[in-house]
Amino acid sequence: MKRLVIPIISLSVAIAVLLVAACADGGAGDDAAAIAADRAALVALYEAAGGTEWRHSRNWLAERPLGEWEGVAVDQQGRVVALDLSFNNLRGTIPPEFGNLSALSRVNFSYNHLTGTIPAEVGNLSNLTRWLSYQNQLSGAIPPQFGNLSKLTVLDLYQNRLTGEIPAELGQLANLTYLDVGINQLTGEIPAELGELVNLDYLAFTDNQLSGELPASFTALAGLDFLGFAAAGLCAPAEMREWLAGIETVVGAGC
Repeated sequence: MKRLVIPIISLSVAIAVLLVAACADGGAGDDAAAIAADRAALVALYEAAGGTEWRHSRNWLAERPLGEWEGVAVDQQGRVVALDLSFNNLRGTIPPEFGNLSALSRVNFSYNHLTGTIPAEVGNLSNLTRWLSYQNQLSGAIPPQFGNLSKLTVLDLYQNRLTGEIPAELGQLANLTYLDVGINQLTGEIPAELGELVNLDYLAFTDNQLSGELPASFTALAGLDFLGFAAAGLCAPAEMREWLAGIETVVGAGC
């Protein structure tokens, strides 16, 4: 009977090894597919945003690891986790394929010449923590899909050409600490849902075409250090004076 035990154990070990190898191969295949999707998204961005005219584009479109593309940072698996293209003469649009960068945590498009709308596909960037696109020429509405990004802590849309109302969905961003939509062409009233952003320490609406009073729900924003609403068509009602007095910097007027 002992002779029979040895081959059975050997067979079991061999099967286990094969299964582990198969799982490893499957994981590697998944990583390769994800990296290929990241590469395709970056290529789409390069083509849509005038990549040939960028100031810094070393290794872009080259058959090199994405971590060697200038302005791109990757994790240990080679997935794109950060993108810094600020001050880089981007001219053109943000393509919908940008939403396929599913591991992306931080993006900085600031100080460029981007035009067109922010694609709704940004709502697919489930790992995003920081979106910076200030001082561009982006137009159209703020995508309500930003509200899907539960990890987002910074949303800076300052000085663009954004229009329409501020989406109430932004009130779902429970981890948001910084929100700036100043110097745009936004209209309508401030949604009361923004009063649910209890982790905010910076909030700015300055220089827009908004209307009405600051929502009473804002008094729940106990950690706010900066509040800007000057030249935005907004005012603070008298009953908010005590709350306003507790904020370090307030740029705006009472009703």
